[in-house]
Amino acid sequence: MGYCMLHLTTEITGIDFANDFHIHSGERFVVTSGDLQLEIGSHGGHGYHILFKNNGHIISDLHGVKAEDFNFNMKDRSLNASFLIDPMAPFHELDVNNHPNFSISMHAEGVCNNCVHGNASFASLVNQAQVSADSGAAQVSADSGAAQVSADSGAAQVSADSGAAQVSADSGAAQVSADSGAAQVSADSGAAQVSADSGAAQVSADSGAAQVSADSGAAQVSADSGAAQVSADSGAAQVSADSGAAQVTTETGSTSSSRRPSGFEFLGAETLAALDL
Repeated sequence: MGYCMLHLTTEITGIDFANDFHIHSGERFVVTSGDLQLEIGSHGGHGYHILFKNNGHIISDLHGVKAEDFNFNMKDRSLNASFLIDPMAPFHELDVNNHPNFSISMHAEGVCNNCVHGNASFASLVNQAQVSADSGAAQVSADSGAAQVSADSGAAQVSADSGAAQVSADSGAAQVSADSGAAQVSADSGAAQVSADSGAAQVSADSGAAQVSADSGAAQVSADSGAAQVSADSGAAQVSADSGAAQVTTETGSTSSSRRPSGFEFLGAETLAALDL
C-alpha cells in the first residue's frame, strides 16, 4: 500500500469573478464568496499552505500540498478545487464540519482517481491561470508560466510576462500580449490583435480585422474577410487576405504578401497567374 495522503475537496459558489478573484505576485491566490474565503500562498518559513475561512473562522490551514486541480465555471460563478496533501505536514486547524461544501478523506496516494498526481511543483497553482466564460468578458493574467483564456461571447483578454499566452473568442474581440515566449490569438468574428516582444506572434480572424506585431522572431496573420496587417522588426513576416486589403512590413528578414482582387474570382488559376493578379 502506498503512502497515505489527505484528499481535500471543496466547492465555492456565488463567486463575483470581477471583484473576488485575485492572483497576486509573490505566489498568492485568493478567492472569496460571501463569508467563505480560500487563500493559497507562502508565508515566511511556513511554506505553501491552503487556508480556508468561513465567517472569519478558520476551517483549515494546511501545508504540504502535493497536487491540485482547479475547475472554474464563469457561467455558474463557481469553483471546484481538489488538493492532495501530505498528512505529515503541519496544520494549525482542521474543521471539516464548518462548511457543507468542504470535505476531506484519507487514502493511498496511488489509488486516488479524483486528484492530480505527479505535480511536484506547487508553483503551477499560482503561475497557471485558466478561466473560461460562456458569455461575457474573460480576463486573466499570469506573471510567470502559462495564461489561457477563452470566451464564447464577449471579450477575451490575456497577458503573460513570461511563458505562453493564448486566447480565443468565438464572438467579439480577442487580445493577447506576451513579453517573452509565444503569443497566439484567434477570433471567429470581430477583431483579433496580438503582440509579442520576443518569440512568435500568430493571429487569425475569420471576419473582421487581424493585426499582429513582433519585435523579434516571426509574425504571421491571416484574415478571410476584412483587413490583415502585420509587422516584424526582425525575422519573417507573412500575411494573407482572401478579401479586402493585405499589408505587411518588415525591417529585416523576408516578406511575402498576397492579395486576390475582388471581382476576378471567375478566372482560372492559370489565367490569374498569367495576368499577375
